[in-house]
Amino acid sequence: MTSQALSEIVGKATVYALLQDLSKYESGISQTELYDLMRDSSVEDPDVLFTELLGRGLLSQYGGRYVLSTPGRHAHLLVAGLNGMTIEDVLRELRRISPDLMPYELVQEGMTAEFIRSLLDRPDFQRVYICSPWIILTDKMKYHLRQAFYAANELADSGGYETDLLCVCRPPEGSDEQKERMADSIKFLKDSLGAEIVTHKRLHSKLYIRDPAPTGGLQVAVVGSQNLTGSNNLELGIRIRNDGVLIGKLISYFMNVRARGVEAY
Repeated sequence: MTSQALSEIVGKATVYALLQDLSKYESGISQTELYDLMRDSSVEDPDVLFTELLGRGLLSQYGGRYVLSTPGRHAHLLVAGLNGMTIEDVLRELRRISPDLMPYELVQEGMTAEFIRSLLDRPDFQRVYICSPWIILTDKMKYHLRQAFYAANELADSGGYETDLLCVCRPPEGSDEQKERMADSIKFLKDSLGAEIVTHKRLHSKLYIRDPAPTGGLQVAVVGSQNLTGSNNLELGIRIRNDGVLIGKLISYFMNVRARGVEAY
């Protein structure tokens, strides 16, 4: 589907009214009802338009009923914006039909595991920031981090840049077992992933950020209550996507804390 072909369809005088009507039918309508809507919108040849809408992917069929597809809803909102719909309403509706566009989202459990998973699923990052008082990595977390940075480094080599992992945590403390496990996790991050680690004995913040590669990628920050330990405690956090201003402030906070820490050898 070319942009020109799509514009030829949605640019027709009668199609906007039809898209508006179709957007109201969340559960779809029959072909007979669809043809009635076309006639109400003064479509001259319903058969031709019906074929065009299906062929260009603006309509989806479920059983014997038809609904606007996601591209169809996007096309409708584009034309609605051109016809006077406010940008706020367009964005609100886009976020409703495409949840990935939501810049802010509550995360109630598994926030650190999900953050690590995002590195593995989307290794198009250049720098990762980890701010966690306690860092006690499970074998699974180590495996996923190792695989994520292996893939990210391959992308970096082909793109002519380098990846970084910056960490701030507390000095190992607690029981002898906890100290040993935390020291082992710090050693893994330094030796296996090349992390630069500093410690701050008063650290209490939990912050996880991925910065995209120069070639593009996903920018995400997670601020919450969970340490990087894989614990099963009840947690709460906020995930921020692609808000460069807010994430930039969080990075500045991280770097300020890091500057006041002590390098972990």
